[in-house]
Amino acid sequence: MGLPFLKSAVAVLGGSKEPLAAGEIVERAVKGGLLKCDATDAASATMKGVLTNNTRQKGAESYFVALQDGRFKLRRRRAAAGQRAGPPRSAAPEAGAAAAAKSKAKLPPQQLAGIGGERLVEGHLNILGYGTAVPEPDEGIDIVATRKGSSYSLQVKTSRGLGGLYTFRLRKSSHERIAGKETYYVFVLRSGGGNVFVVAPHAKIQRQIDVGNVQLKRSHYEIKMRLNAVSLGAQRADMSDYRDAWPGAK
Repeated sequence: MGLPFLKSAVAVLGGSKEPLAAGEIVERAVKGGLLKCDATDAASATMKGVLTNNTRQKGAESYFVALQDGRFKLRRRRAAAGQRAGPPRSAAPEAGAAAAAKSKAKLPPQQLAGIGGERLVEGHLNILGYGTAVPEPDEGIDIVATRKGSSYSLQVKTSRGLGGLYTFRLRKSSHERIAGKETYYVFVLRSGGGNVFVVAPHAKIQRQIDVGNVQLKRSHYEIKMRLNAVSLGAQRADMSDYRDAWPGAK
């Protein structure tokens, strides 16, 4: 399996003497075997979305610089004594995969369920015809989905529920960090009758926070959602219109 989008972008831009557009990065990454996909418009949009999200979220800490003409370049970093300046070396894919598998094996069931929810959403999006990418490292966005040249940042939350009531916890700092026009929450309501996806724009959840329908518990917002008629919070705000409301689907 090829390197993920961010790591392949580091490798491609590191070998380029000039900034490159997302499509050019994908083309070179595919040609060099760094990405196992076709160099399509969807793949280019995914690369652009991943790099744009990385520079937006990490700012000066990002490995990348987004230029006004839409191209990207690597951010040169000050080297330690005796070392050359440049981006950090990427770990071997095999070693990274083995370490990730080992760390996941030690996770508690709740976190494993969250990972399963993310994979469930990614697979569902692929079936619907979206291109998907998982940003690495994790910056609060679980999946970048692309369709018809547009990209959407998704944060996935999963809950099994109890008696038709589902509880989701959103870290306040993460919620504030991922605020953006094309940022969405995907709430996965697991039930015996099949999984239900509630896809709500970040602004919709912020509105529910503003009106007091979502409560802050220490460092987390606690969202209560009911499966029957799909409602949210103590005020039972109607969320039925957001069921399977995938961005860009129409």
